[in-house]
Amino acid sequence: MNEKKVRIPYILELMFLLLAAFWLTGSPGNVLGAMDPLSAGVGAGDRAPHPEYGLKLEFTLRAGNYLTEVDVDIYRNGKVIKNIHSPGPWLFVDLEPGDYAVVARLTDGRKQGAQFSITAGKQTQVILSWPQM
Repeated sequence: MNEKKVRIPYILELMFLLLAAFWLTGSPGNVLGAMDPLSAGVGAGDRAPHPEYGLKLEFTLRAGNYLTEVDVDIYRNGKVIKNIHSPGPWLFVDLEPGDYAVVARLTDGRKQGAQFSITAGKQTQVILSWPQM
């Protein structure tokens, strides 16, 4: 009986290996921090401090009302390292110590930004406030 060997072309093998490596290591935009970002703060019971995260972002109107449904880009050395959608007004992010910038966008497209530093063992709080709509 003749057995026919099926050989996958080299380029397909290479593509499979690259895709598998990308999948196993995660996307390059979300490589920092061991914990997934946590969106919270909608209800009173949802307002635990979460000191295990190095960054706490708060989204508010200048009048004091909290804002929800915010898209967030976190930058390090001028490159986006995290893209996060926060359904709640508080966003906790696990980041390595260092200098960062954040840009947050509301659903109407208005943006706010800030620069901040993360220090090991401390939580940095950044409040982004927008004028009344």
